[in-house]
Amino acid sequence: MTTTAYYTALGGIINDILARVLKEVLGLRDIPEVESQRLAALCRILHPLDELFVESADEVTVFLLRRSTCSDPLQVSNVAVYVPLWLKFTYLSDILVRNFHSSRATRTETLTTLDYHRRVL
Repeated sequence: MTTTAYYTALGGIINDILARVLKEVLGLRDIPEVESQRLAALCRILHPLDELFVESADEVTVFLLRRSTCSDPLQVSNVAVYVPLWLKFTYLSDILVRNFHSSRATRTETLTTLDYHRRVL
């Protein structure tokens, strides 16, 4: 099996799992703070799945990443390429631990509003 075929198959499975989690969590109404914290912790359990999509970076990418705050510029995760819901899912953890007013001042809100409607936030 080629690397691309492996990532595509694995990405499809993970995307289906994330779709189910997103559907269930976003279907909840008025989540209490304690439950919100627990849901965020459960979501964060899945975050290390991005390590399954790590590849060695090419020379240009290494150069650009060395100028950033990336912990290991020689390794790059392509999870968002193969798991379309990945970014929306990772934002969900952030949204669950913040209320809308505190997230309004962060850069995260700018990114999350691309994936979430204001009523969800």
